[in-house]
Amino acid sequence: MAPGAKQVFRAFKLQGLTLHADALKRLLHEMEVEQTLGLDDVLFAIKNSIDRSKLVNSVVTIEALESALDTLLSVSAENDYQSIQVFDAFEMPGLQYEAMTKTYSVGLDRHRRLHAAPNYRVNLFRHRFAAIERRVRRHKTFSKPVMASAKLQREYLELTRIESLLGVSGIKRVLGMLGQDERNAMYLEDLTARIYINTDKTVCAPGMYTLNSVVIVEGQVRDDVFYVESMGGPPPEFRLDSLGILGGLDPLGIEVSSQQLTQIRALEAQDELASFVILSDVHLDDPQVMKRLEILFEGYAPFCPTLFVLMGNFTSTPVGQDAMSIADFKDLLDNLANLLLQFPSLVAHSQFVLVPGPDDPGAAKVLPRHPLPSMCTHDFVRKIPTATMASNPCRIRYYTKDIVILRDDLQAKMRRNCLMPLAAPADDDEERTTTVSRQLIKTVIDQGHLCPLPLSAQPIHWAYDNALQLFPLPDVMILADKTDQYQVGYAGVAAFHPGPFYVDYS
Repeated sequence: MAPGAKQVFRAFKLQGLTLHADALKRLLHEMEVEQTLGLDDVLFAIKNSIDRSKLVNSVVTIEALESALDTLLSVSAENDYQSIQVFDAFEMPGLQYEAMTKTYSVGLDRHRRLHAAPNYRVNLFRHRFAAIERRVRRHKTFSKPVMASAKLQREYLELTRIESLLGVSGIKRVLGMLGQDERNAMYLEDLTARIYINTDKTVCAPGMYTLNSVVIVEGQVRDDVFYVESMGGPPPEFRLDSLGILGGLDPLGIEVSSQQLTQIRALEAQDELASFVILSDVHLDDPQVMKRLEILFEGYAPFCPTLFVLMGNFTSTPVGQDAMSIADFKDLLDNLANLLLQFPSLVAHSQFVLVPGPDDPGAAKVLPRHPLPSMCTHDFVRKIPTATMASNPCRIRYYTKDIVILRDDLQAKMRRNCLMPLAAPADDDEERTTTVSRQLIKTVIDQGHLCPLPLSAQPIHWAYDNALQLFPLPDVMILADKTDQYQVGYAGVAAFHPGPFYVDYS
């Protein structure tokens, strides 16, 4: 049974939209004809595909509705069930928050460029902070109970804005971003003001605190200085909670109805034998590595894993050093392609994703990095048509699961730029690796960003910072590095580093 006018009108109003009378009439008619269309599916498709340029305000006209319905009704089921989808960092849409309606929308910024205008740099950290602030204020620990009776059931911690700190006494809790002036004096700032801080007696929760990290501090103001007694990262938000906030909006811009989602989940459940092979630092110029790759491919050939992810660096020395040229790099990739052709079952049934490392050919060491240059990969892709040259970072969707992949020497950079001492590592080497790795993963997830470093330590393309943001959190996060391998679970995210392949070939 099709929903009534009041139900449709109310559903649109909850999304910050109002239907014009003609548009409401047309929509009710369309849903009466197409019995398989549910209100949630229609609303989801309209919110994602509607041409905002046809809207002068929040009122959906008949023209705007027809544009959205055309998109919805023309969606083909043929392309909805790709088990593996790879998303390039430079083509990813961004999430925009509508402050007036307190809703999210997804779309591409048509004005962004690789060499972006200065306002992108200014907004980069403002947007990061605002996103974390919204997340923190949604958390039950810091959200004020709405009903008076609820206040009796639980307590909450009140956060004070920095502009309200001066002239007050007593212990206060503040959410802010760490900064440092030209005299190396540390300060804390939010969207309202800035205050200098003293951290001589600060007790820090486990984590890595660098410049531009967003932290929650507790302390008091004396002589216009905030004396920090304790410091910690913002609490994470589990993926399911974030998806609930988005209200069905896909952050990657993929339109899937609830009926299609049910079918996709059924296909995912049936694919019980799916397996991924993740390798990092595959040095193709090392004969021993090529020999081990041959053994690995031979072992997997009878089973054909769903996906192989090969990450750089793909050479033991950077291209341009020690007589390693672009032509030599291309020859190495051709050798890899010829090796794969010895196992036709893998080429036919497995997918291959190649992610560049920091020392591989391409642009300067700025994130995100473009895929390997086409002049090097053209012949490889021609020989291995199931191969995808991915950006760094990139995202992979396996049915309903999201995987984020980054290849960078992040752990060493974070340790070099820590403002506060790290939690004492264990005496055992393995425990020490786990302790540091756990703090790294916790920091990345708490900050909601793959590279929570100042721009001086790790340059970022200002207009593409959204490709590094983690909202909602992924199901799996792979942070490939030069360090020993590890596996850490935190906030519902399975995070791991496979370890350099050239070291122990595993």
